[in-house]
Amino acid sequence: APSGTGGGGGGTMLGGGMQRPGGLSSQARPSLSVYIQFNPSLAKPEPAPSEPGPGEDDALLRHAYRWETEVRAVGRHCKHRPYRAAATDVQGRSVLLPRYVAPCALPPRFRGATADDPTLRQLLRFVHLVPHVTDMAAFKTQSGVDIWTTSAEFLDICAGDSEEHALLLCGYLLTLGIDAYVVLGVSAADADAAMVFTPGGQGRGSAGGR
Repeated sequence: APSGTGGGGGGTMLGGGMQRPGGLSSQARPSLSVYIQFNPSLAKPEPAPSEPGPGEDDALLRHAYRWETEVRAVGRHCKHRPYRAAATDVQGRSVLLPRYVAPCALPPRFRGATADDPTLRQLLRFVHLVPHVTDMAAFKTQSGVDIWTTSAEFLDICAGDSEEHALLLCGYLLTLGIDAYVVLGVSAADADAAMVFTPGGQGRGSAGGR
C-alpha cells in the first residue's frame, strides 16, 4: 500500500483509502479494564485474642511525650508535623513505635529471594493487595483514635491502614538486608500517612503509604 501523511502525524494508507495512525501496530487488539468494589465491604475477621501484657514503663512514656512536645516547639514549621513516639495497640496499651519496626518472615513464595528489582516490585504488590481499612471501620473506634497492629496481627486480620502496610513492607525489606525506615507524614490528600524510606536508592519505588 502506498504511504502517505495527513493530520500532522505520519500514517500508512490502507486499502479503500483508510489510514492507520502512525505507530499503531496492525496487531493491536482492544482491551477492557474492569474495577470491582464490594459494597457493603466484606466482613472483616476479628483479631485473635491474646493475653494483655504489661505496657510501657510510665517514666519511659513520660519521656516520650516530653520529646514530642519539645520537637514541636522547635519552630512554627514543626508545630503541626505528625511527630509520634508511641501508639495504642489492640489491647489499648501505649507502645513505643520503634517496637513495631522489625524484620518479617517473607511469604512462602519469596523464601530465599534476593533484593533484586523484580522481587521488590512483587513484594510491594503483595503488601498493596492487603485491603486498606481505617481503624474506625476495623475496630469500631471513634474518629481520631489511631490503633497500631503488629505485622503478624495485620496479616491475621487481613486489613489495615497505611501504618500497617508500611510496617509490613519495611519488615520485608529489612529481612532482605535493605536499610529501610517507616516515615510518618502527610499524603497528597492532606491526610496522615505512613511511608517507607530507603536511603541511597535501595528498594527504589518502595512506598507503603496510601
